[in-house]
Amino acid sequence: MELEAESNHKIISMLFHKLKKIPLIRANITIKSAILTILSNAIKFSPINGKININIDYFYPNIYFEVADQGKGIPDHLKQEVFEPLFSYGEEKGMGLGLAITHEAIQNFNGKIWIEDNKTGGTKICLKLLAYSRETP
Repeated sequence: MELEAESNHKIISMLFHKLKKIPLIRANITIKSAILTILSNAIKFSPINGKININIDYFYPNIYFEVADQGKGIPDHLKQEVFEPLFSYGEEKGMGLGLAITHEAIQNFNGKIWIEDNKTGGTKICLKLLAYSRETP
């Protein structure tokens, strides 16, 4: 699936790579907000005519969600610091709360969030969330 998003007069292509059937995850509105924050940041820091790749995979018992942009990227020494409250990085500085809140929301659901370099340049944000099953507490 491919979508185009217009943000501040930028055209960004979003490419979705997902499974035919995605298992449910145990979540609430905070997980939805966390994913929207990640997508919003990818759009914000992507260049004009940039591409954002969104990949969803399932390896029992976890769902993996990756958002890779073609922006400037985040230096290795700041990859953990961007999850700290009030820390902001990049030319378009924000309040420094989005990824901190996202990090806490993901951890509250026994998930994990981390940052990798995108092979084509930019940043890849990775999430690991537990898939929902009747046995999941």
